[in-house]
Amino acid sequence: MFKVKLYANLWESHPSKLKLTSGAQNILVLVELLNTALLTRYYTMKLRSSEDRGVVADLKKAQLI
Repeated sequence: MFKVKLYANLWESHPSKLKLTSGAQNILVLVELLNTALLTRYYTMKLRSSEDRGVVADLKKAQLI
């Protein structure tokens, strides 16, 4: 159900009106993987030394975190 809600938010539609095809489900998996990768990178960078803090600042500036 989370995937349906996420997809509905992306396409600005109500979840009950969506009929997910296999292609749409693949897109949702890619979106989840991207979000997971960004969060993992953020927390990894947060634990590292100050030399990598520029990447975290760039992610915040781009409003990805």
